[in-house]
Amino acid sequence: MNPLWYFMISALALVLAVFGYHWIHKTQKWLTLLFLLTFGLFTVAAVLVVPLNSEQFSLAGFAWAPFLVQFGASAAYALGWAPYVSDYSRYLPPETKPGKALAYTYGGVFVGAVWLMALGAFIAAAFQGTAPLEGVRDAADQIVPGAGYWLLIAALPGLVSVITVNIYAAAMELITAADSIKPIKPTRTVRIISCTIIAGAAFIGSLLSTGEFLANFGSFLVILLYVLVPWTSVNLVDYYLVRRGRYAISEIFKPNSIYGNWGWRGMTAYAVGIIAMAPFAVTAWYVGPIAQALGGADLALFVGLAASAIAYLILGRTIDLDEERRIADEGRETSGQEAIHFGSR
Repeated sequence: MNPLWYFMISALALVLAVFGYHWIHKTQKWLTLLFLLTFGLFTVAAVLVVPLNSEQFSLAGFAWAPFLVQFGASAAYALGWAPYVSDYSRYLPPETKPGKALAYTYGGVFVGAVWLMALGAFIAAAFQGTAPLEGVRDAADQIVPGAGYWLLIAALPGLVSVITVNIYAAAMELITAADSIKPIKPTRTVRIISCTIIAGAAFIGSLLSTGEFLANFGSFLVILLYVLVPWTSVNLVDYYLVRRGRYAISEIFKPNSIYGNWGWRGMTAYAVGIIAMAPFAVTAWYVGPIAQALGGADLALFVGLAASAIAYLILGRTIDLDEERRIADEGRETSGQEAIHFGSR
């Protein structure tokens, strides 16, 4: 792709990210309708028109190693939305029911992932040996001659929107990380600078991409999975098994609060998960010894999930839950919005 296209797409995404939360939502509402119209029609037409023989549905050549690679990529995609959920859920009203938030979040990720991954597998089977975008274009051209080009053009705003969300969420994480070291006032200037840094880094990365981009990107997704799995495990165990949904929200924003500036228990459990996954890891650059003995099967996901969960359950026994619950109850009685009580005692 011409570098000018990289720059234009990055610039559009940066502008939208700088304008922030509400503009992102407004834009994505319209893009959702556009996407449902274009790819919805394309999906139905592809199933009806594009030929696919019965042999391509056979499981005769099934192997665990490639299956686990694809499973890991799917899991990385789903877990990759966790930081976005953390960023955007702060805007929800305090009385929002956790079940409702879970249904909308999981429903969106599940439906979107299953639909497009199934469509991608269908196109890949029908047009073997072609690049993903070329397969989509060829399938659309087979349905309506010349439609492939316009279908890809219609998908371009969606790409800009995804990049926008990535810039915005990454900027939020950058500000949060910096604020953990030195307090930062969240001004508009700070948001513009942080978004520009993220967009600039992404733009440079796109320019430096090589012909082995897809292979490297696949390994990047695997590493992303390795990074997110222990973090997710700690979060879930903390919410459902340790603190059981009872948090003093106001304390999270106070220096030297009951939660401390650094959660050493969570960080320790996270490190345990990362270390435990290393022998089972499979990437383009490193394959762990146990993974090699298993013929390249990647079980790191399951090992890291269990290791971090067990470690945090053990470390969580040292938390003074009675004191935390007392402060949470006081906050809720004071304002009704200072603390959230989801789940049982």
